[in-house]
Amino acid sequence: MATSRGQRAHVLLDDETRVTLGVASRLRYPASLNSGPRHVYLNGEAYFEVSRRSGQPFTVHGGRTITRVLGTKFGVRAYSTDVNVEVVVAEGSVEFLPSITPSQRDVQHARPFFGGKVLTKGDVGRATAGGAVTLIRNADPAEYLSWTTGQLVFRDQPFAQAARQISRAYDVDMRIESQALAARRINGRFREQPLADLLEALSLALDSDYRRTGRTVTFFARTR
Repeated sequence: MATSRGQRAHVLLDDETRVTLGVASRLRYPASLNSGPRHVYLNGEAYFEVSRRSGQPFTVHGGRTITRVLGTKFGVRAYSTDVNVEVVVAEGSVEFLPSITPSQRDVQHARPFFGGKVLTKGDVGRATAGGAVTLIRNADPAEYLSWTTGQLVFRDQPFAQAARQISRAYDVDMRIESQALAARRINGRFREQPLADLLEALSLALDSDYRRTGRTVTFFARTR
């Protein structure tokens, strides 16, 4: 199952697990999840409401990470274009671990190495490409899962990272001509605003200019 930029989708798996698939994302899963361990493979972003099955853990392989649960609600962001993989728990608990090697992401029973974390409600786990896992406690899951309701929320993040989210959400190609501008950190919340309004707000917040040509938007330093 796959979505395009600017598109979200909902799917009910045959084990009664509900999935909201984010923009520009792909979820791969077997025809049946009703027997044995349940494994799905994510490139992108998804929110899972996993049905509880005793003795049948549900495992999400995303980026270089493994997220394993029995029954809970959680989100995973694992875009191949992003540096980190992020997991947020809305209910229950999950085990969040880096894979042994990138080549073993798709191995049905890949064993994780040490360094994983157990996350409970309100926890956010981040895994770097190098396998390090960090943890944020007492976060607001609704903030991190706001994309499921069409919102874009930026939390003190580099503009370059925010630009990738905008590209996926609005089906545009975002370009930043200045490295200094790309590194600027931004905060904000946007709920299904027209692209023109969003670009104007960003231009003001960043004290920058932009030009829009078709589906390409280029931000550059403002000329004094």
